[in-house]
Amino acid sequence: ENGFSGHDGNDDGFIDMPRVRQVAAMPRWIYMGRDYVFQGAVKFLDESRRSGQDGHHVHATQTAPLYKIDIDTRRLEAFVKNAYIFDHDNDGNVALILSGSSHDQDAAYGLRVCDIDQREAYASLMFERKWQQTHALSAGLSGNYDYYRYHYRPQADAAVVPQAFVERE
Repeated sequence: ENGFSGHDGNDDGFIDMPRVRQVAAMPRWIYMGRDYVFQGAVKFLDESRRSGQDGHHVHATQTAPLYKIDIDTRRLEAFVKNAYIFDHDNDGNVALILSGSSHDQDAAYGLRVCDIDQREAYASLMFERKWQQTHALSAGLSGNYDYYRYHYRPQADAAVVPQAFVERE
């Protein structure tokens, strides 16, 4: 965004507070039945931050680009928890938990860039039951998946191609 302006109370050529546009939401659902329990939620964030030089103190002879800070973040998370109660007297139940997230952040600090994409998924299946006051069984399986991709250019040189890395687990 060229030509943005902001408040520069100390007159140093940089805006004092970043300009922020943010949209966030989190709807949540809960159901508590006699034999079935459900919880679920979705979180959403879309945010843009702009800061840096405002151009007010730029001299006509200056050839370097203005130092701008641009950060764009998009995040989505979701989870569900399900439980089926098959034996109320002995706390017998089977539960399934699922969650996932997606996080994308593109950032520029002058000519330096750092773009990050992350994906995560998690699943867990559990079984619980008591047989006596002192005997109980809890067992389960779980799995996790992580994915990271990032590009970065630590140098303040537009001619340098950002480096890319990908990691999966």
